Amino acid sequence: MDVLTSDTRFLRKVYLILVKEDPAIVSWDAAGRSFSIFNTALFQKLIKSKYHLSSLCTFRQNLQAHGFIEIDSHGNGAAGNLELGEDNAAATETYYHQLFVKGHPEYLEKIPFDPHMKAACYGFRNASRS
Repeated sequence: MDVLTSDTRFLRKVYLILVKEDPAIVSWDAAGRSFSIFNTALFQKLIKSKYHLSSLCTFRQNLQAHGFIEIDSHGNGAAGNLELGEDNAAATETYYHQLFVKGHPEYLEKIPFDPHMKAACYGFRNASRS
């Protein structure tokens, strides 16, 4: 029996990060419908030290388990620059979920969590390409 849960702890942390942190590192898009990580190296340091999230890899896995998709710079639902690792500060990652919207934290409880959707560390980025 597959059961989707709606544990919002992770989502609330992501939302808080977007509200409070330096937009040069991570921020909403202009419409508030997706968010981008502009400096993965600094973002990883930030989430580990301040938000007690274990790694960028785990962060990506949790996004996938909540149904987020990674979109390329053209909005096509495909990750770009897969050959760039977590250590490359220049690699921008952009994520979208229809219910993850700036100004609407009340939508977070409607976003399901499916633990079966967690992929291997780079599985999320690779799966987005296929």
